Amino acid sequence: MVNVAQLAEQRIVVPRVAGSSPVIHPAAIAQSVERILGKDEVTSSILVGSSGGYMKLSEAKDKEKLEVLNIENNEIEDKLRAMGIYEGCEVCPLMHGNGNMLLDVHGCRYAIDDDLAECIVVRRL
Repeated sequence: MVNVAQLAEQRIVVPRVAGSSPVIHPAAIAQSVERILGKDEVTSSILVGSSGGYMKLSEAKDKEKLEVLNIENNEIEDKLRAMGIYEGCEVCPLMHGNGNMLLDVHGCRYAIDDDLAECIVVRRL
């Protein structure tokens, strides 16, 4: 399925008006698409790999402070929330290896596999 929200983010036209700057953030457009189509129809409202530094948690470097922006798998969202991982929280990967990642979340350490880390979209702080 084509990621409609990401397509919308890549084709934003910002009008120029003398004396003001009416800018609409790409995420607002993507979230509108999610509301119209439903979350299940849209893969992600986050433009991964953009100049904003968005990436999958699995791509992050060790000891890099990150903010969780989105969890792309609704089925695991409750499990992650129970671990203290939710949109807006700070996480820090401590080490990668053998398909796993040791992750610091609020001073607690969790080992998660790379498949789970692929579902978490983050940005550098």
